[in-house]
Amino acid sequence: MREQYFVNRIKEKYIKNAVKEFIARPCCKTWDNVHAIHLWNRQTVWQMVCRVDPSFPSVGPGYIHNEEAKTFTQVSTWLSIPEPSILLRALMLAFQESSKTPSRIAISR
Repeated sequence: MREQYFVNRIKEKYIKNAVKEFIARPCCKTWDNVHAIHLWNRQTVWQMVCRVDPSFPSVGPGYIHNEEAKTFTQVSTWLSIPEPSILLRALMLAFQESSKTPSRIAISR
C-alpha cells in the first residue's frame, strides 16, 4: 500500500509505533494515542482525518475537572474512530502539503 510509505517516513520511533498500533488495532485507546500527533504540515492527525473525512466527528471525549484534586475524569468516549485507511490517507495528505521533514512531528498533550 502506497500510503504505508508515509508511516515509514515518521522518524520518531514512539510515534511510528503508536501509528502502527492504531492501524493494527483500531480502537478508542489506540486512537487516543495518535489523535493529537502534530504532522508535517502542523496539523494534528485528528484535524487531517476530519479533512479527509468531513463526516468524522469534530468533538472528542468529554472530561470533568476536579479543581480540588487537580485531575480530569473522562465521562464520555470518542463518538467514533477513523478507519485505518482514512488515517493513512490523512498522513499522505499532510506529507504532501508540507515542505518540512518528517523528523519535525511531535505529540502535543
